[in-house]
Amino acid sequence: MAGGSSTSEYASFVEQFGLGGMPHLTDDSLWARFGVSAQPAWLFVNQDGRSRLLVTMLGADRLESEIENLLSQ
Repeated sequence: MAGGSSTSEYASFVEQFGLGGMPHLTDDSLWARFGVSAQPAWLFVNQDGRSRLLVTMLGADRLESEIENLLSQ
């Protein structure tokens, strides 16, 4: 979910990097609610609604590990 820039800047980014094949949202209020201050950021929310924020790039292996951890909770 994008935040902190204009909609036209997001659209340019999506086009530049060929990311149009998936949905994109923008919501600065959600950034503020979860304490996201920069990109890239990953917010993992478990079944109980507890969240964990990682402000970092995640490679495929680390992302898979984070998802497996989330699903095991």
